[in-house]
Amino acid sequence: MQTEPREKKSVLLLGATGLIGSHCLGLLQNDDACNRIILLTRRPLPQTSLAEKTRQHVIDFDRMQDYSESFAVDQLFICLGATRKKAGSKAAFYRVDFTYALQAARLAAERNVSDLLLVSSLGAHPGSVFFYSRVKGQLEQAVGKLPFRSITVFRPSVLLGRREQPRPGEMMVEKLSPWFDFLFPGPLKKFKPIQAEQVARAMVQTAQNPAPGIIILESDQIQNPADSTR
Repeated sequence: MQTEPREKKSVLLLGATGLIGSHCLGLLQNDDACNRIILLTRRPLPQTSLAEKTRQHVIDFDRMQDYSESFAVDQLFICLGATRKKAGSKAAFYRVDFTYALQAARLAAERNVSDLLLVSSLGAHPGSVFFYSRVKGQLEQAVGKLPFRSITVFRPSVLLGRREQPRPGEMMVEKLSPWFDFLFPGPLKKFKPIQAEQVARAMVQTAQNPAPGIIILESDQIQNPADSTR
């Protein structure tokens, strides 16, 4: 039985140099249904790693508005993320994880982008006592008010995968994780560490047919799509 060809879509990806974003880029470049990919990055990716359908713009994120035309796409992937230590301060972390991400979502909404796929974090809540979780929750709350047809929020647990600048704590978790799966039964499944590639794959698969409205996928739902209540 012949399957219907999927509708071609254009994508804007933020965070392509990061752990999840780099995997998203690879998957999107190999997806025949994605006919155009725009990257906004702070540092360039090697041109040899980019497909013919991919265009990158190295920008100053404080002047994102100057690139508003790049937001004329079908779908927006936001994979921006930092840590307070890497950013250098709470203010710098907030600027990357909240200000830049929200500005991108707003620019996309102004361009009538249909679907938003956003990487958040396990435990995200606008009232959290933890700064990191609170910022992620505030971002979810803010983008949820924007007029996208579909918003899918991905809340991964501790991310596993190769980083350009390894984080000692995450390296330890990755080494020990296979030995301690029994520690995450039932409702604790969402706390189990997850491969960044799994998150990226879930994002790209979701983008093929995103459900209307706001959908939040916890880490265990990302790892086991069949368990999702979507």
